[in-house]
Amino acid sequence: MSDKTATSLFMFSPLTSKYAGFYQQLLKGLGSYERLGNRLIQLAEQAHAFRQFDRVNELGLILSNLPVKEYQTIGLYFLGVAANSMGNGDQERAQKLFETVANSAPDKYKGKAIMSLAALAAHKKDYGSELYFFRESLKAGKDLYTILKAHKGIAVIQAREGSHRHSLKYLETFLSLIKYAEPQVYFDYLNSYAVELSEAGRKQEARNISQLVMASPFAPYYPEWHETARDLKQSSRSFIAVPLIEREHVRIEPTETKHASKPEHESDTQPASVLSFPKLREAPQPEKPEKLSPQEYARLTTGDKRELILAAVKSGAIGRDDYYKMMVMLGLVTIGPSDKILDLEDEEILDDIAVIWSVQIGREEFVGFLSALRDCEDSLRQKDILDRLITKIFHETQLCGITEDEWRLKVERRLPEK
Repeated sequence: MSDKTATSLFMFSPLTSKYAGFYQQLLKGLGSYERLGNRLIQLAEQAHAFRQFDRVNELGLILSNLPVKEYQTIGLYFLGVAANSMGNGDQERAQKLFETVANSAPDKYKGKAIMSLAALAAHKKDYGSELYFFRESLKAGKDLYTILKAHKGIAVIQAREGSHRHSLKYLETFLSLIKYAEPQVYFDYLNSYAVELSEAGRKQEARNISQLVMASPFAPYYPEWHETARDLKQSSRSFIAVPLIEREHVRIEPTETKHASKPEHESDTQPASVLSFPKLREAPQPEKPEKLSPQEYARLTTGDKRELILAAVKSGAIGRDDYYKMMVMLGLVTIGPSDKILDLEDEEILDDIAVIWSVQIGREEFVGFLSALRDCEDSLRQKDILDRLITKIFHETQLCGITEDEWRLKVERRLPEK
């Protein structure tokens, strides 16, 4: 790229002078529009994650002026993000930009633009359109960002309608995926999960997750996360402050309990021919680990973090249900073999499937699908349709190193015998 071409890219924005040094450094060593475009997208995503809308706008302007159509439409998406500014900007302009992107951008940004239209609809309290756009975004974008953000949005709609139990179950359906998500998406999803855990009365689980969210570098830019933490705040502290002195060598030692125990020197009398030992004291109950500020957390070594987790486990701060959820999220729990039972006549299971799937697929489409299968009198034809559908779902999983037969052994279920 010639110096003349590079310079011409920065002749259209009043904010150029503010970022001139930054852009010249960015262009240094970049030999193609593709490399420049990808780098600008990366920086714009970072600025968006930290809600730095001036910078998002500037990067969007540059992208929209690159002589590559793909980058131009992506640039329009970021210009829409900056125009909206979390509902505090020019929403009419933002809507026009998002509609343009939804019709012409690559699938990933098409999905993001449609989700942004859902946010605009929510701001107008047009909740029917909001749900419609979330569903449409899932059809347009198959990337993890779109999947998790759209499903989280659907769960929020369920909660808003008062169906907190279904909202919680819906969020838990995708917990195993969030470990692969971008950091901002990961923490934002966990914040919504903490809200629904609290609504379900699982306050301590919600507090633990909220603490993790508030320790993230994004927390200062997300007041809604602070609101969740305030709502979950206990009147009495369940954690004790850890001193920061010599952090590398800090070990969490259990505190003495108030139960009476014999002094070390006290022992029972034994015959002269037998050695006598002091009576062992009863091991004190371990206490919950101390609450840390984000600054204190940043100073912890890996060993310190391990000690804190072990102390939390020993003290009971992490319950049995939490073990399973953490292991699933870390990918340490495999799905059982195909002889597992799925009781579709269980009212709760059927209720969950009906509500969650109908929200995702659409009530009319879901009922139409089920009724067409129900009325098919040819069992072989019915089985063939279902098998082909399972095969298509397998291809959507995009699994590598596993055959369809192996995948089916893990996921297929059967009805209980009567």
